[in-house]
Amino acid sequence: MTTTNFNIPLLHQNQSQKEIVINEGFQIITSFMNKVVSETIIKLPEKSEDGYLLLIANTPEDSLLKHANNLAMLINDTWHYSPPHEGLIIFNMEIKRFIVFRKGAWEKLTEVM
Repeated sequence: MTTTNFNIPLLHQNQSQKEIVINEGFQIITSFMNKVVSETIIKLPEKSEDGYLLLIANTPEDSLLKHANNLAMLINDTWHYSPPHEGLIIFNMEIKRFIVFRKGAWEKLTEVM
């Protein structure tokens, strides 16, 4: 099971290796606290650092087809994907603008809602 908004893994009763699940959750939370996307991608980068938040384009390639418009982050050499929720606002470093997820798509934020 995961959280609704950010796909953070939840502990379940009698969970073994709790520290792995908890630490992974902390890393995801830390990545989302800033809400800053480093870049928009159509395929996974060959190199990335843990914790960078990336935006998957609406027309990705290969293994990312089922993750269009999702946010992606690398944690302990494993890619984690989080589908955006309506109204999510993040800053996109690539275009130096805030973007908002509305009606199933990302758009530049031009006015305060």
